[in-house]
Amino acid sequence: SSNPQVATVSPAGLIEAVDNGTATITVTYKNQSTAFPIKVDFKKLTVPLDIRPGKRRKTINLDSGGHVRVAILSTTSFAATTVNPPTVKFGPAGTSPDPDHVQTKDVNGDGRPDLVLRFRIQDAGFQCGQPTATLIGRTLILGDQISGTDTINVVGKACRRDRDRDRDDRNDDDDEESDDRDRHS
Repeated sequence: SSNPQVATVSPAGLIEAVDNGTATITVTYKNQSTAFPIKVDFKKLTVPLDIRPGKRRKTINLDSGGHVRVAILSTTSFAATTVNPPTVKFGPAGTSPDPDHVQTKDVNGDGRPDLVLRFRIQDAGFQCGQPTATLIGRTLILGDQISGTDTINVVGKACRRDRDRDRDDRNDDDDEESDDRDRHS
């Protein structure tokens, strides 16, 4: 492949589309070569997510050491069951789902099966104050790219320390402004 970011070729000769773009695949057999230009054009689909399905608060506790469930929701035009779980990445660090905890379940009561995945919180790379979390992946048959985002509330001891430090900094700024006013009075 002239462009492995678009298409790769395995040692057995299997061509795999990787991302949108163009490449040239060159086939050589008994000193004869032929080149084939290819164009990869995956669809890019935005899918609805539900982080912590069934819970009103979408809290991610950095101190928990546990997991967070994330549901990719089906719609009238998208079946979440077409997502290929091993291709899914979640959070800033792009963590993979726990392969032993992949479920098909209607989590939002609309009669359509949703895909529920579980991710280890410590591996996801969440930061204090982060307002959203994103998931990316691909569909099984066509390899279309999917992405979805949901709101979150990141909590933990580190977040409290950051919040306390910010409050102390604001108080110090207020004290300096007060000192400046007193000097100029």
